[in-house]
Amino acid sequence: MAGFRTYDQVLDLYGRAAMAVVPSVWDEPFGRTAVEAMAMGCPLIATERGGLRDIVHGAGLTLDPATPDALAAAIGMLADDPARREALARNGRAHLDRQGYDIRDVAAGMDRARRDRLGQPVSAPPVSTSGNPPRPPLTRPGPR
Repeated sequence: MAGFRTYDQVLDLYGRAAMAVVPSVWDEPFGRTAVEAMAMGCPLIATERGGLRDIVHGAGLTLDPATPDALAAAIGMLADDPARREALARNGRAHLDRQGYDIRDVAAGMDRARRDRLGQPVSAPPVSTSGNPPRPPLTRPGPR
């Protein structure tokens, strides 16, 4: 575990990752993690649960059922196919752009709603609402 990271650091890590895997086992109502990954041009593998199927909507790989074997196969397939990773990275970001998602606005709105109901988090600073970060270059290192 990497420990606490600022929101900008988290977004930077998505921008540099070979892929993101969101293996939710319950019906995610929204799937902020998937949106953050796609907003940063990170190829995405997610389960076909709840709001994730609507968020991903063909711009990433979705698995149903998401068994350990299915997850391993999807990760291995993307690890071996840089062109497919790059296509998913472009498709994910383009999908969010078409939907009008601004990841910083989405995150700030969700944080405000949580804060209004539960109070200020102990250690998390508020999210900046300065818009989507710049798109990372589509060339990234392969899987490690």
